[in-house]
Amino acid sequence: MRVLFVVSRMQETRTVFKLAEIMAEDGCQVLFLFIQEGCRHSADLGLMRALNFAGGVYVLREDCRSLGLLKDLAEGVKAIDYDGWVDLLEACGKVVSWT
Repeated sequence: MRVLFVVSRMQETRTVFKLAEIMAEDGCQVLFLFIQEGCRHSADLGLMRALNFAGGVYVLREDCRSLGLLKDLAEGVKAIDYDGWVDLLEACGKVVSWT
């Protein structure tokens, strides 16, 4: 099963990322979408390396643009628009909204 984690703010703990890793170990294909202030995670090279278990890491392009982050995205992070977000929602059997 594909599970989309939507992260909308900077995380003070790694709980959401650990939960996602456990789900991946249990056979789920985990995807991340960072939106709003959560987009700042996409420039954290260490965190992005730690999310190597994920089937994809995405950011909402408009939010990254407004934060001035588009040029700072870690390698492998894909910027998508709202249509891309809808595509992710349709492709995943479950969505976890982590705010």
